[in-house]
Amino acid sequence: MPPCWFWQPQIALFVNEPTRLPLFVALAPSATVIQRTTQTAAAVFTTLGLSKKFITREVTEMGSHQLTANVQVADMIAQQTN
Repeated sequence: MPPCWFWQPQIALFVNEPTRLPLFVALAPSATVIQRTTQTAAAVFTTLGLSKKFITREVTEMGSHQLTANVQVADMIAQQTN
């Protein structure tokens, strides 16, 4: 019997620093991954009942994506990938 091949999507893991909320977002298409991450975060924040002021501030800051120097966030990401 021939082997079965399954498509495995590539997933990007982002963590919102203030909330420590992990966000898993499909990596493709990579050109829009940040935009889709901010949209996902806004949807999750809204579902959690966070204030519109907080959501607006976080989505705006997430739009200027940066790597973190926060060791706690980096540790959280490492734990999620193991």
